[in-house]
Amino acid sequence: MKPLRSLLFYAPMLLVLIVDPSSQDIGLWVRFASASLLGLVGIYFYRNEMKSGFTSLSLMTMALVLSVAKIGQVSAPSELYGFVARISFLASWMLIAKAAFEENKINTLQAMGMGSQVALIIASFSIFPSLVEAYQENNIYLANGPLFTHKNYAAATLLLLLPLAFLGTFEGPRGKWVRIVALALASIVILLLRTRGVWLGGLAMIVVATAHYIMQGNAKLRNNGLIALVIFVVGIGAAVTAAGSEKIFNSDTIQSRLHYWNASWEMFLNKPISGVGGGQWKIEYPAQGLKGTNESVMNGVTNILRPHNDLLWMLSETGIFGGILFVSILLVGFRQNFKKDGNICMALVVVGFTVYGFGEFPLERASMLWPLAIALGFASTTLKARLSSPTNAILAGTLITFTLIVSVSRMMSEREAQESLEGYMTRNARIM
Repeated sequence: MKPLRSLLFYAPMLLVLIVDPSSQDIGLWVRFASASLLGLVGIYFYRNEMKSGFTSLSLMTMALVLSVAKIGQVSAPSELYGFVARISFLASWMLIAKAAFEENKINTLQAMGMGSQVALIIASFSIFPSLVEAYQENNIYLANGPLFTHKNYAAATLLLLLPLAFLGTFEGPRGKWVRIVALALASIVILLLRTRGVWLGGLAMIVVATAHYIMQGNAKLRNNGLIALVIFVVGIGAAVTAAGSEKIFNSDTIQSRLHYWNASWEMFLNKPISGVGGGQWKIEYPAQGLKGTNESVMNGVTNILRPHNDLLWMLSETGIFGGILFVSILLVGFRQNFKKDGNICMALVVVGFTVYGFGEFPLERASMLWPLAIALGFASTTLKARLSSPTNAILAGTLITFTLIVSVSRMMSEREAQESLEGYMTRNARIM
């Protein structure tokens, strides 16, 4: 089976399965590191296809990498490196995906679909036991399973892999059932995890897909979209009823986010051109005032690391030009995939990422950033090269190697931080 030979068949499973239990965040940097290693293999495999030059999407993404120029002007250089590593990851995987699709679009799409289905099944089954416990204990935050640090990360990862699972089917009579099971399990888990941003992202994806099929005049798929919309809305209603509306629509988290967003806007107004610097939001945030946040933050027990809004995050850290670039990347990626010669499943990945990013931070997570890179890579195949270059593979290799080095370094730091925390919690000075 040719799709099984594709690198993109294994990538979704890798991004779900790889964890580092010894780190504070079991899936943060280890997934960037493992996906970067896989990316280096992909660059070697597709090096001949990576000579077609850079599209506008590639150039805009790589322009964000230039944020590293502020290295001498920021308070925390390590955080700037982390920011640049994430953008480098996005840019390099876009180039890899574009090359893979140009080599054999049909097989690569098939591989993506099959790999995503397996990843959805693995992730869903890993979460189910903790979901049962969470509902028994009446504490939904217990429902993260062994593969995710937080239930929101689990739900968002499933959301962004869902559209990719429509791209292909395993051969034979059981192939259809594998896809049905994967989609059904993931949808049920998404509903039960009760993540509002993911619900909104899911609704937006269904509405956009239905509108696309109406515009295409495809009555069958239009009706399927309407049925999916009804089922999803009913499912959300059932989840709200089971949990109690006061828990789903708790205003405390909304008020906290409004505080973060206002602080982000103030940072942008203070430095509208250059921003405070990539990765510096967490450093600059306390200076905006902590009144209005929860007690643990005001007392210095916990720290807020990001504003829970990717657009404001980019705007505050990279200024007006970085914000415009980020929005342009998402708009061009959506437009190209939504068009007739695009791919609606890829467009839905961009929609889900964008909508979820209005209240959370998918930019920080490899399991969410990677599907976006694939969708943007596919969109790039429909664009003309703006800059001829036979050295795409060298540049992509440099970017992904930088991501790998930073990721491994941050993994080591996370492990040491976890050991220090364990020493503090157990009052063990030797470990600390």
